[in-house]
Amino acid sequence: MIWFIILEEILLFIAGICLINKYDKEAGIKVSLKEYVAMGLVFVMTGIGLFSCYGYGREFGCHSLLLYYLIFAAFIDHKTQKVYRIGSIGFILLSMLLFLFVKDMSTYEKVERTICILIFSMISIMQGTLGWMGWGDVLTYVGVFFYLGSWNYSCMTLEVFAVYMLLANVLFLLGNIKKLDLKNKRLKEDAAFLPGMASAAFLLEVIRGLN
Repeated sequence: MIWFIILEEILLFIAGICLINKYDKEAGIKVSLKEYVAMGLVFVMTGIGLFSCYGYGREFGCHSLLLYYLIFAAFIDHKTQKVYRIGSIGFILLSMLLFLFVKDMSTYEKVERTICILIFSMISIMQGTLGWMGWGDVLTYVGVFFYLGSWNYSCMTLEVFAVYMLLANVLFLLGNIKKLDLKNKRLKEDAAFLPGMASAAFLLEVIRGLN
């Protein structure tokens, strides 16, 4: 069954590329055979990683859907430097539903995590207001915070969110190290932020699974 879901996600990835090219002529996304193979391997590794964390069930389905969307959006961002707001809003809604309907969470935990989601969402909005990232990235960040809030972990939510933001930024910088202008402390050109966010989310999923 897990292989069927992975195959389904790969087909959705291909369909998503076709839809974007159809309705956004400016995007003109061209995917090489090597890129299709690489993304197929990423989807397989992600599916196996999530299955090892959750087994087959509702949690596996929900988390794979959200993480696969992040990977897809990261690929589009990498190719076009575009983050489609409609996709980010859909991601927020799905993440919010997952967070709201988590059963094994006390009222205290839900309140604490809601406060953390609001705090870190405000930090992301400030970054968007200052022009440090696009609003599509900001909206995706908000969705990720709801996504992280639905996890089952023993440490404080504040720590998890802080580690995630730090990891996402470090991976972003590592992925764009050639574009860094150290003299002026800025990037020489526009760069995709979502690959760092998706990679950070996947790494935290794997770390949590190992624990």
